[in-house]
Amino acid sequence: MAETYVLEEDDNAGFSSPTTVYNGTGTSWSVPDPGESPGTYYYRVRGSNQWGYGVYSNLEAVTVLPFRVADTSLTAGQCTTVSWGFTGIKELHIVFGYGYDKEGVPGQSSRQVCPSVTTTYKAIVTKHDESQETHKATVNVRGSGCGDPLINISPRPPIMSVLASRSASVGMWNVLRPSGSLPYPAQNDLHSARS
Repeated sequence: MAETYVLEEDDNAGFSSPTTVYNGTGTSWSVPDPGESPGTYYYRVRGSNQWGYGVYSNLEAVTVLPFRVADTSLTAGQCTTVSWGFTGIKELHIVFGYGYDKEGVPGQSSRQVCPSVTTTYKAIVTKHDESQETHKATVNVRGSGCGDPLINISPRPPIMSVLASRSASVGMWNVLRPSGSLPYPAQNDLHSARS
């Protein structure tokens, strides 16, 4: 039985130049901040004890995308980090959500975001030959946020009471809101007055 473990990392599956990233008794490891640069990394582990090293495990490949969010699923009110790492480009613009203009940013950086509704962030990369590519990362937000309420308008059979009140009801509206959000009227009648 193994007493310690050695975890190796390399940027090629042949492990021609592996780096030991962990050596200890634990059975898990996390990439330290600020994380890996974009690319594909390969990992293998082997155990050791008083009789020496065992055989290497199977290879595991991990791909780090050049444009990503730390958490793709949040509850309203939580924040996450949008990170990017592009090299050899002419310029980079990020759209930080619906309704935002694209913003010129350096090729490698990050920003904390706190979306109140599900939001897709976009990185628009312009290469030196003027061609462009777009990368997207979406954060799904659960629960209520401070985003706009959704309004559902549904027709209702007209109720004509012209003689009694000289008005007619023309419809009904509901404001749909997630539970726990700011209070909105649950239902109101929309009336059109007639004289």
